[in-house]
Parts: sequence; structure tokens; C-alpha cells
Amino acid sequence: MIEYRTRGRITSLEIIREYGLNMVIRDSGGDGSFTRSDSTFASDLSIGLWKISEWH
Repeated sequence: MIEYRTRGRITSLEIIREYGLNMVIRDSGGDGSFTRSDSTFASDLSIGLWKISEWH
């Protein structure tokens, strides 16, 4: 198991399984309620997207 922390608080846990997919438990809202997803941590990361320009 791997803990990911931000400013001393646990933000997510990754459970490494010997067989099958890894399980990630994440506190995405910062309120202490964790949600589970059955995937690898790297594929489940949120990436910020910004519109730089637009043309028609």
C-alpha cells in the first residue's frame, strides 16, 4: 500500500495487488470521504485543461 499525502493529510491510497488491477482510494474533495476506483494511480490522475485560444 502506498499513501499519498498533501500537507500531512492523506489524499489517496493505492493498494498494490499481486494479481489484477490496483485499487485507488481517493479523497478528491478534501473532506475526508474517500471514493474507490479499480485502476492504476497514473491512469486515474486528473489533469488540468485550459483553453489557450479559439478560432472559427
